[in-house]
Amino acid sequence: TALTAILTPAFLVSASSLMTDVPMVAFYVWAVYAWVAGLDTRRNSWLAAGAVAVALSALCKYYGITAVPLLLVYGLLKRKRLGGWAVWLLIPVAVLAAFQVWTWRLYGSANLLDATQVALNARFRMSEGLFFRPADVFIFLGGSLAPLALYAPRVYRWRTLAVGLGAVILLLFPLIEGYSVLQLMMGITDRLKLAMTLQIGAMLGIGLFAVSLVIPNLLRCRDAETALLGLWLLGTLVFSVKINHFVDVRALLPALPAIVILLDRAMPAVAQALTWRAWWPLPVSALFTLWVMAGDYTASDNARDGAVRAAKIAKDEGTPLYFSGFGAFHYYSERLGGRPVDA
Repeated sequence: TALTAILTPAFLVSASSLMTDVPMVAFYVWAVYAWVAGLDTRRNSWLAAGAVAVALSALCKYYGITAVPLLLVYGLLKRKRLGGWAVWLLIPVAVLAAFQVWTWRLYGSANLLDATQVALNARFRMSEGLFFRPADVFIFLGGSLAPLALYAPRVYRWRTLAVGLGAVILLLFPLIEGYSVLQLMMGITDRLKLAMTLQIGAMLGIGLFAVSLVIPNLLRCRDAETALLGLWLLGTLVFSVKINHFVDVRALLPALPAIVILLDRAMPAVAQALTWRAWWPLPVSALFTLWVMAGDYTASDNARDGAVRAAKIAKDEGTPLYFSGFGAFHYYSERLGGRPVDA
């Protein structure tokens, strides 16, 4: 299960960047593990460890604080009532509040509140169709978790997969004046080429498959653990659709642990045996993910080359170098002596 998660673009592309998303998810996973263990064993030491892990996750990235409502709901489902165990969840809330006070004293503003305002501000979003963001999230999720498609035949019968494939084809087939239903739902006015349509279709199908893993788990067992995994996954999707102002792999990364655990639980025991049939998807996943990482590296390398060329031109002409935006070009321009511009 761990290798299945690691050998996806969602994990390795995020792990090869300068951001703190992977440590955030690591603390998030440990928080869930410790909290579940604490409620099972009724040991406060585990609950305290889980609460501290939530705080560390939130300090890596604010999304980590979403573990508080997730673990609270799990505790209510597990214990059937509110109890002293819930008090431990005040630790990450207090730590994050103290961090906001600290940043206010340093910079004159609370970073969490500023980040929330930016995320919810419509000015930072593109002009989108009504269904653009949900469809975009499913498409991006499928691309980030593309290797998981190799396990689909072990979860669903071929007839079920054929029905799902047919639904995706129907969404992408140019039915109305050369436009597909999905294009019209997303508000995309440019006609898509065949290669792009096939790629979007594959990614959309895999994204829907990843989310649908909640269904076989609910059919097999309707317990608090299944609800925890389902809410973990759906909460990440809701955050990406409604709150985060960009759809990117880093915003969807927190759903990865829940998805691979749901995948492992959805497969029959015979499909999990230590045989070549169980292991052959791993080297294929590794090759695909390394290919995607090479593309990501090339994009960053292009930004570095552009920053170097811009710095050379500015130096030759004797003018200062200014830059705007964020990302690789911003990073390298600043290292080359450029000055940021706040429009």
